[in-house]
Amino acid sequence: MANKYKTLTAKRLSELSVGKTLMESGISATKTRDGDVRFTVNVMVDGNRIHRTVGVQSEGVTRSDAERLIERLRTEAREGRLKLTKKRKLAFSFAAVAALYVARMEETGGANLTRKKQHLKTHLLPWFGAMRSDAITEAKVLAFVHHLTAKLKLSPKTANRYLATLSHIFSIAADAKTGWISKEAVPKIDWAPEPRSRREILSGDDQARLLRAAYQDVDPQLYLFVLMGLQSTGRHGEMVAHKWVNFFSDQRRMHIPNAKAGPRSQPLTIELTAALIAERDRQRLQGGGSDDDYVFRPGPGSKKPHRASFASAFKRAVIRAGLDPTLVTPHVMRHTSITALITSNVPLPIAQKISGHKTLKMLLHYHHDSDPNIDAAVDVLSPRKSAITQDLHQAPAN
Repeated sequence: MANKYKTLTAKRLSELSVGKTLMESGISATKTRDGDVRFTVNVMVDGNRIHRTVGVQSEGVTRSDAERLIERLRTEAREGRLKLTKKRKLAFSFAAVAALYVARMEETGGANLTRKKQHLKTHLLPWFGAMRSDAITEAKVLAFVHHLTAKLKLSPKTANRYLATLSHIFSIAADAKTGWISKEAVPKIDWAPEPRSRREILSGDDQARLLRAAYQDVDPQLYLFVLMGLQSTGRHGEMVAHKWVNFFSDQRRMHIPNAKAGPRSQPLTIELTAALIAERDRQRLQGGGSDDDYVFRPGPGSKKPHRASFASAFKRAVIRAGLDPTLVTPHVMRHTSITALITSNVPLPIAQKISGHKTLKMLLHYHHDSDPNIDAAVDVLSPRKSAITQDLHQAPAN
């Protein structure tokens, strides 16, 4: 049923003075200096205040056009509600979803939560916070990336860290167990293209010298750390947090409950398994090595229950091994071991299981251009005896 207007009538509009405004039912009509009448709408739709200019009377815009705009906005809001999960009547804002996400991660012991909170605080919430969580489109995500890289001059690699947090938030929000948004509402997130950088890889001789240097170091646990880095594809932060309760020597596995890509079971080599058993036995002789103990024990005065970092000790070993400490960091051991898997023709799904990468795309970042398999493969393009000889390139004789 159409509204019966008492204020925005044709008679009142014709009598409207310059600079004066008539308002009724979310519609405003203002007399401009040139004698025209400008129509605008200002209404609440699904908890959001919407203010739009409809147009001016001289262009044929009438009060009816303003009414139709309001009805269209409300229809679009109703259609938006149809995309919500069955559990929800109204959409969460991104800020509300972010708060639920943080609470859930705290409850379940989610990995890297401190960094994700920082991502939310610095850029994600200021940009997306007030938006409806089910109305964040691919275009809005691209605008966010442009803001980070073009306006704030952040590197693509840094921008992708924020996108990774955003992607994980949407993944949890659309999970059937949460139902904060529907899966259809999750936007496509394209990573910012990163310039390809050189990845340092240790040769067999480099690895042998590094292990020897670690064995000779004053730190009694450095050798085990380096051996683990080279033979388990482990991340530095995950390795220092290993507990004996998660070590299954008979299965040659180390369970990692708080791995970067989610809980996983890390396969171990025979040599590394033996070294871990020897370390556990050594600790038990000293009154440690129980299930609740960490493999790498903290130093004196440490605030953490386990060794915080091997960075300084590792640097000593790198220098003693004659390697460049500006290039060879603990993460280089992970690069080296994963590259060894790929260049040894280990099937990619199995290599992914060992490395703990969430996707094959991430795993392939470790496939280096120096791969001898690539060199051998490209030689297939060269016939054994080329039909083109240098003679064909000689200039004709005069």
